[in-house]
Amino acid sequence: MSKSQIATGGIADDAVTLAKVTGFGKIIQIVSQVHNSSVGANNQDTQTFNFETAITPSSSSNTIVAYMSVGGLSNGDAGRLFSRLVYGTTSGDTSGTEATGSAVAQDSSDTAGLSSVTHIVKFTAGTTSALYVKNTLQKQDSGTQWYAQRYSNHSNVLLMEIEI
Repeated sequence: MSKSQIATGGIADDAVTLAKVTGFGKIIQIVSQVHNSSVGANNQDTQTFNFETAITPSSSSNTIVAYMSVGGLSNGDAGRLFSRLVYGTTSGDTSGTEATGSAVAQDSSDTAGLSSVTHIVKFTAGTTSALYVKNTLQKQDSGTQWYAQRYSNHSNVLLMEIEI
């Protein structure tokens, strides 16, 4: 695609946006993945790895937009279960930069108390290596076993790289 320069004096103030002129904001790639393996633990105040989805950015200055829906959350007995969206360049663990987190509180257990949580964030890629966008879970109260993706519930991840 060739780019042309337009004299700014000939453009009405509201006629052209930066995105139209430069291509700013163009979606470079989309990665989506469904996670359906049940994960569970009985640990209070310890983050547990749930799942990850990888994207390899084409430029370290581009933006990654992440949509993550974590389904089938069951918190044994009752209490708070904290879900985090973490990203980084290591795979299969809880390390990385926490982009957002949210707790769900449940006063009933198992099938009577299934919940879900959704995270939507954007951040600068910061690398052109594989970037792992992960979900970690942590029980915040004492009690019994917690689960994610319980009873064939799915979790979904959608990652978009946006050109800057």
